[in-house]
Amino acid sequence: MIDKLYKYSSDRKQFNVIPAKTMSVSVDALTIHNHLWQAKRPAVPKKNQTRK
Repeated sequence: MIDKLYKYSSDRKQFNVIPAKTMSVSVDALTIHNHLWQAKRPAVPKKNQTRK
């Protein structure tokens, strides 16, 4: 389910991949596999409001 785990480097101002298989308090970010994202839904047209 989790693709990669990242640790933030404040001196470099960037996230670096960390070689880990489990979550811990040292993890600052994570990514999930692409197939787990939901597809975008088509936009629903807004109803026109009529003045009374």
